[in-house]
Amino acid sequence: MAQVQEKGGPVTTRAFVNERHEATIVCPECGRWKTIDTTPFAALARPLRVKCGCALTFYVILERRRFYRKKTDLPGTYVKIGVPEATPEPMRVENLSLGGVGFRTRYRHDLKVNDVLEVRFVLDTARRPEIVRTVIVRNVDDRYIGAEFREPDPYDEELGGYLAPD
Repeated sequence: MAQVQEKGGPVTTRAFVNERHEATIVCPECGRWKTIDTTPFAALARPLRVKCGCALTFYVILERRRFYRKKTDLPGTYVKIGVPEATPEPMRVENLSLGGVGFRTRYRHDLKVNDVLEVRFVLDTARRPEIVRTVIVRNVDDRYIGAEFREPDPYDEELGGYLAPD
C-alpha cells in the first residue's frame, strides 16, 4: 500500500476528499490504493509525496471541492434571465461539475457576480444530450465565468455519468 509523506514530485495525480475528510490515493503505475485521513494535511498548500509499495514515488493533489470538476471543451450559449432584449451569446464550457460550470464567453460582456443566466450545451457522449440549466454567476475574470447551478442535482443521471472520474 502507499505511504504518504509531505513534499512534491514528478508524476502528479488527484485524490478527492470526501465529507469525512478521507481520500483514496491510487498508484498510477500499479493501481494499488489506500484510503487516508486527510485531516493532518488540511493546511497543506502543496501536493503530498507518496511512495507506493511498487517503488513509484508520485505526488497527489488533494481536491477539497464539494463536487468533482471535469475539464471540458464544449460549445454552448448563455443568456441573461430577466433582460427582455437579451439574446443567446456563444460560450465554451471549460469545466463542469454537478454543482456548476466554468465557461469562457466568445465576446466581451457585462456579466456581474449574482447575475442569473440560462446556459445550454451538448455533452460529447454517444447520446449527445442537451443540458439546459439556470446558473448564478459566482466569479467573473475577464471573459471567464464561474457559475453555480441554481438547483444542483447530485443525482442528475446525464451529468453524473458524464462526470464519473476517468
